[in-house]
Amino acid sequence: MDSKKIGITLMLLAVVLFGMVYSFLDDANNASAQKNCNPTKECQKAASVIGFSNIAFGIIFSVLSLGFYIMFFNTDSKVLERIEKETHDKALSDKFAIALSMLDPLEQKVLTSIREQDGVTQSTLRIRTDLSKAKLSMILSDFEKRDIVRRIPKGKSLAIFLKEKY
Repeated sequence: MDSKKIGITLMLLAVVLFGMVYSFLDDANNASAQKNCNPTKECQKAASVIGFSNIAFGIIFSVLSLGFYIMFFNTDSKVLERIEKETHDKALSDKFAIALSMLDPLEQKVLTSIREQDGVTQSTLRIRTDLSKAKLSMILSDFEKRDIVRRIPKGKSLAIFLKEKY
């Protein structure tokens, strides 16, 4: 259930309770007026009802305020999830930038191309990076030894995947 529905429900509940307590209080005031309230036992009951009604009004306005708050000011969990995702993506991007800074330019070019299309075939990667088969194979073998990528046979070529998501 979303926040607006919960807020509206609480506000409606508070209005209904307010009507009930107000009606009850009005009946108590009318009864005390009819009995010309002198300090008697019945007048003390009317006074206690009035005290109870003040507590009830406090509870009702608390529920009404909570409903108003939930309806208008409560942040949706989707917003929090989006912020967490953006923070996570930024951390991964920073981590990838640090990893790239430790590589030579050709290795950076290869790793960036793999990140852009995870599962890229070795033949496509060779075209993207404009490297020879031997040089690309040597770089990828080195990456496999360092546990950066894994190569999986895909037809007559190899599909290359990053071991860790950046």
